[in-house]
Amino acid sequence: MDKEQFINEAKRQLLDEKQYFQLRKDPTDEFRFELEHLLDEGRELGLFDDDTFNYLQVKFPIRPTFNHLPKVHKPGAEAQGRPIISGIGSLTERLSQWLDAILQPFVENLQSHLVDTKHLLNLLENEGWNANNLWLTIDVKSLYSSIPHKQGIKAVRHFLRLILVITFLSEMESLGDVNRESRIVSSLDNQGHCILSTLAEVVERVMSFLPSKALMRAACVCRLWRDCAQRKMKNRQRVTWISCSQTIVCKRQYHSFVEVVKEEIEKLYVVPETFLYFTDSNASVTAYCGTKSRTETSVTLKNILPKECKILGLIAPGIVVTPMGSASNRPIELEEGVAGVALVLPKINGVKLQKFNFRKDNRRRGFDECKLEEAGLKNNPELKVVLIFGYNTWKPGANRFLHQVLNPLNEKSIIIAGGQIDHLVYSSEKAQDSDRIGIAGLSISGPQIQGATVLLDQYVYDEKTADSAMQRLKAANIPEYNSVGFMFACIGRGEQHYKKSNVEADTFRKHFPNVPLLGFFGNGEIGCDRVVSGNFTLRECNDVKDDLLHGYTTVMTIIHFGPSK
Repeated sequence: MDKEQFINEAKRQLLDEKQYFQLRKDPTDEFRFELEHLLDEGRELGLFDDDTFNYLQVKFPIRPTFNHLPKVHKPGAEAQGRPIISGIGSLTERLSQWLDAILQPFVENLQSHLVDTKHLLNLLENEGWNANNLWLTIDVKSLYSSIPHKQGIKAVRHFLRLILVITFLSEMESLGDVNRESRIVSSLDNQGHCILSTLAEVVERVMSFLPSKALMRAACVCRLWRDCAQRKMKNRQRVTWISCSQTIVCKRQYHSFVEVVKEEIEKLYVVPETFLYFTDSNASVTAYCGTKSRTETSVTLKNILPKECKILGLIAPGIVVTPMGSASNRPIELEEGVAGVALVLPKINGVKLQKFNFRKDNRRRGFDECKLEEAGLKNNPELKVVLIFGYNTWKPGANRFLHQVLNPLNEKSIIIAGGQIDHLVYSSEKAQDSDRIGIAGLSISGPQIQGATVLLDQYVYDEKTADSAMQRLKAANIPEYNSVGFMFACIGRGEQHYKKSNVEADTFRKHFPNVPLLGFFGNGEIGCDRVVSGNFTLRECNDVKDDLLHGYTTVMTIIHFGPSK
C-alpha cells in the first residue's frame, strides 16, 4: 500500500458517518473538566486513594491521533486498514490503564475469554469432533468503533454484579452454609471462585459501585459483605442534591418533585441524615397536585426517606435549581413553573446538624431564649452556620418575632442566611398550628465547617455589579469541594430586575463552577456580609449590629462541610 492508498483508506473510514462525525472544535478541555469532576466523585466513593487520584489526573493532555494498519495479509483488490487511535499522553490513557488493571482478572476468568488463535487451539485439543460439526468464522468489520458504549457499560455492570454473587456463594460454601443442591451454575470456573472468595478487597471494590440502598441490602447477606459495606458507607460523607423542573404544569397525583425523589433515592450513594427541600408554590395548589395536599405530600416524602432522617420542607414562589448529574451544570432561576430541589446531607464526622422550629406564642409577649440553646443556637462554640426561614410573616407581629429570634444570633460570629417563605411543610400538624407565625431552619456546627455570605442590595443592578459582589464571596477562599451554594432572592429581583434572566445564578457559576447552587425566590431575605473560615472570622467592623432583615435583595451563601471522608 503506497502513501496515496494509505491516505485514501484513512479518509474512507473517517467519512463513514455510521462510525465517525466531524467535531466543530477540540473538546479536550471540556472532557478534562468532566474527568476532574468524575475523579473527585471516585475518590469520595473510595474507588482509589490519593496517589491513584493524582496519577489519573492529566493536566496537559495530548490530543489522540487516528492511524490505521493495512491488512496486507487479506486477499482482495484493495487492502483495508485496521483503525488505530494513538492515545499516548492523552486524557484517558492512565484511566484506561487503571480500568484494565481492575477488569483484567475478571475477564480472564470468563469461560468466553480467548487470548489468541493458539489459546483457542489449546482449548479445542481435548474436544471431540463429529460429522455434524461445522466450522464458522467471523470477520468483524470496525470492531472497536462498532461497540455501543451504553451496552458495553451494561455488560461490565452485569459481570461485576455476577462476581458479587459468586463471591458470596463461595464464602458461604466455605462456611458450610450452602448445600450442593443450591449451588448456582455460573460463567466463572472453580479456580475463579476460590480466588475471589479470598479477596475481600475485590468485594469492597465492586461494592463501590453500589448505591446506599443496595449496599445496605448487601450488608445483610454475610459477614464478609457486612464488613465491606460498613467500610464503604463510613467513607461516604459527601453532600449531594436532588432536583427537578418542568416548564409545563400537568395534573398528577403528586408534585413532580416527589416522583423524582422516589426514583433518585434508589440511586443515592449516601444515607440521608438531613433532607432540606424547597418546592414552588404550585405544590400546595389542588389544581397542580390532584387531591394531595402539601401535608400528604410531606407524609409521602417521610415514608420514602430513612426513619431517622430530619426533614425540613419549604414552599416558596420560585425555586433555584442545579440540574442533577454534575455540580458543574448550569443553575437555573425558575421564577415560574413546577420545580423542586433538595439538599441531601449524610452523617459527616465532626458535623452536627440540628433542625429547629419556633412558633410565636400569642399568649406571651417575649420569646423564650432557652429554646435557642436546645436547638444548638446558644452556648455552642462550634456553631458556624444557621439557615433560617420565616413563615406566615405577613401576619401582624411577625416582624417583632423575627427580631426576637435573630437578635441573639446576631451577637455571634456565625453565617446567617435564609429568607421568608410562603409555607412550612408539615407532616402531622393541626390546622391552627400551620397558620401561626414561625421560624424554622437548620443549625450547622463543627470545627471543619467554613462559610461565607454576601448581600446583593439595590446597588447591584446589572451583570457587572453582580460580578463585583460575587468576587467578594470568592475572596473568602472557601473550598469548593464538598460545598454547596445557596441563593435566597426577593421575588422582585430576577429577570424583571436585571432585564435579563439567570444573571445572579450564572454569575455564581462563573466564580464557583464546581459548586451546586440551590435556593428560592421569597418574600424577604435574611443575612449579611460575613466570612467564617477556620479560626478566621470576618464581619462588619463597627459597633453597630448587622442588619439581617432585608427586602428587594439577594443573599448568596457558600458552605463547606469539610473533607468527604
